[in-house]
Amino acid sequence: MPKWLIKLKGDSGDLEFLSEYLQSPEQNVLEDNGSYYLHSSEFDSLNTPNEVYERGKALVELVNFSANLYLNDFQDIAEDGVALFEDNGERRHYTFLEVTFRTHTRARAKITIIKPDGTELIIEHPINYCFQVAQRDTSVLNALRDFGKGTWVNLYMVYEVIRDDVGGYNNIINNGLATESELKHFKRTAQCHRHARAKYTPPSNPMALSDAQSFIKDMLRVWIRSKE
Repeated sequence: MPKWLIKLKGDSGDLEFLSEYLQSPEQNVLEDNGSYYLHSSEFDSLNTPNEVYERGKALVELVNFSANLYLNDFQDIAEDGVALFEDNGERRHYTFLEVTFRTHTRARAKITIIKPDGTELIIEHPINYCFQVAQRDTSVLNALRDFGKGTWVNLYMVYEVIRDDVGGYNNIINNGLATESELKHFKRTAQCHRHARAKYTPPSNPMALSDAQSFIKDMLRVWIRSKE
C-alpha cells in the first residue's frame, strides 16, 4: 500500500544517526536517495498531506525532545514537507517551508552483546526507547517538554513530575534516581529562583544552572528507563 512519510531537514550527521537508531515497528527514520524521512504507522489511516503534516509535526517535536536528552550538541530537526511513496515506485512530494542547517559528523556506536552461543544481541539506543515511552505516557512527554526549556522554573517542574509519578520525594531517593544530598541542594537553590529570596534562604554554595540541568537530565534518564 502507498506509504505516507514526513520529509526531514536538519544536520546531516544527526539525521544519519537517527536513521540508524530510531527504529521500531511503529516509527522509524529512513534514508532514501540522500533524503531522510520519518515514517509512522499512524500515517496509514490518514488521507491528505495536511493531515500527515500536522501529525508529523508532533512526532518530530517528540524526536527532538528525546534526542536532546541523550545527545550533546544535537540540533533540532524539522519537517520539510510530506512525501507519498507509491507501490509502483513513484514519489510524490508536498512542500511546505524551508530552512537551512549547518552540517557536522556525529560519532555513533552500537552496543552489541555476544551471547554464549555466539549470537549477537544489539541493544537499542535509549533515544528510541524514550521516543516510544513518551508517546504512551503523558508524564514523560510533559517532563521532556519542560526539560527542553532549561530554566530553573521548568527544571523544578520536571522534578515535580518525577516526584508525583514515583510516589513522593522519598521514593526518588529509595528508587536510586538521585541522592538525598543532591536533591536537597537542587531544591534549595531552585526555590530561591522560583520565589522571592526573602522567603527562602539560599544554600551557601548554590547550584549553578548548568549543574542543575545535568542533575535533572541524569534523573530524567534513570526515571524513563525505569518504565521498562
